[in-house]
Amino acid sequence: MVAYGTTISVPMVSRANYVFDGWDAPPAATMPDNDLTYTAQWTPAEASVTVEGEDPTYYATVAEAFTAAHGKTDPTVKILKEEVTIASEITISASMTIDLNGKTISSAVTTAATGVFKINASGKTVTITDSGTGGKISHIANCAGYVYGINLFAGSLNVEGGYIYAENTYATAGTAYRACGIMYADKQTNPASLTVSDGTIEAKRASTYVYGISIYTGNCGLTMTGGTVKASGGNGLVRGIYTQGTAELTDVTVTATAALTGTANCYAVFSDKDGKYTINSGTYTATSTSTGTNAYAISLTKASSATTGGSAIVKGGRFSGKSKELNISNGTITLQGGYYVHNTDLAVNCATNYHVLPNADANYPYKVAEAYNVTFNNYDGTELQSGLVEKGQNPVYTEATPTKSQTDKYSYTFSGWDPAVSAVTGAATYTAQFNSTIRTYAITWKNRNGSTLREDQVAYDKWPEYGSVPTCDPTESQVFEFRAWTPEITVVTGAKTYTADYTASPRQYPVIWKNYDGSPLKTIWHNYGWEDIPAADTYDGATPTRPIENGKTYTFKG
Repeated sequence: MVAYGTTISVPMVSRANYVFDGWDAPPAATMPDNDLTYTAQWTPAEASVTVEGEDPTYYATVAEAFTAAHGKTDPTVKILKEEVTIASEITISASMTIDLNGKTISSAVTTAATGVFKINASGKTVTITDSGTGGKISHIANCAGYVYGINLFAGSLNVEGGYIYAENTYATAGTAYRACGIMYADKQTNPASLTVSDGTIEAKRASTYVYGISIYTGNCGLTMTGGTVKASGGNGLVRGIYTQGTAELTDVTVTATAALTGTANCYAVFSDKDGKYTINSGTYTATSTSTGTNAYAISLTKASSATTGGSAIVKGGRFSGKSKELNISNGTITLQGGYYVHNTDLAVNCATNYHVLPNADANYPYKVAEAYNVTFNNYDGTELQSGLVEKGQNPVYTEATPTKSQTDKYSYTFSGWDPAVSAVTGAATYTAQFNSTIRTYAITWKNRNGSTLREDQVAYDKWPEYGSVPTCDPTESQVFEFRAWTPEITVVTGAKTYTADYTASPRQYPVIWKNYDGSPLKTIWHNYGWEDIPAADTYDGATPTRPIENGKTYTFKG
């Protein structure tokens, strides 16, 4: 309640994402004798500016927000309107963060060599991020000149998210008409740097001269630890990344696409003047949608005005060109890694001890890796297998199991390699090792009639032993007594047969005199064939007797 006649104190009001646009009627200075109602008027804010520790301030236009941000310390300009179209390039000359917030800020300005933003912030850092989804900086213009997404003039630009897009719809081909996602322009002397950790940078033109990122002097360094770069155009002169300075690329996806015909060109990574790349990882692809084949993942040449041509050290990454990955002409490249679709020109550009090896991924069947020759030899120095093995990998022997010819005394079985197989650190030679086993031989023992008595396996250099006395069945006329083995028993040096040798004697038969009851009275032995058989009366023993039986007595009669 306000008392009649007293001064009316007009309140300060605020509303998130809106700019206060006054009251529906001018407030009275003093309270009249009737009730008063005033309604705040609001305009949706296009952007806000926030400084750490303070509430955001809202601005009706993006241009106002950026103007205000220049008077603050490390502010964040957050885009609030779904799509904002600017009428002229916004110049940023102070450190700040631009949060796209999932929104789009676009330009259709046709003035040559302009972008949505011009970063002219010597000694300052400008960061672009996107706290929402799908935030975009877009410059699409029909321009008889250069169209940029961002014009990097001086200072440090960090891209941490969002989509930066430039498209020139001007149809005429020529070097004067270009589209560049981010451009550090020709003849610039102001120190600058571009760092990309996330987001997408893209440039498009139906004709020629298209650059995702273009750095036209050595005064601007490029560091990428993530993100995507795209460039697409008509008949050639399409470059994903171009630099005349130093560039280090890690975990980046770069794609250059052109409708190539004839000798036009399309490169994912390119330099023709002093540019120095270090490529650690990522995917780099150059494709042609037409008949042309001059689409290369990496192209390093030397322009006539250059002190040196482009150079690169490739430590990793995946590379794909329409017909080959490398186009090196008066430039230099050193391959220390990477995966490739084709093996053309790879070997001649490998660093010392780096080689082209097969890769298990069918999409990139070749790889460059540090590798050394590993040789597997047999015990006698004969080479069994030899080839390059990648450093850190364990060599695998894939040929037939090594063998060693047996001797009379020993047989051999493969037992492993000397030294033991281990991860490759340099050139290595492994020699087959064998365990030896004393050979055994069949020793056959036979009787005089050729029948086998026994067969033994006896170790080389040992004495064979039968262990018992063999016997032989007598014939009608002879009996046999074992004498020895033939040949004479010796230590084992091979398979051998021994035959029992016997001494033969005449076989004896008995002449027996028996009493009436069959009990023997006398026996005489005579050799087989003896003819002097005694007659019955030659018996000279006691006269046979027979006891009385049933009252009868018996007298020997012969």
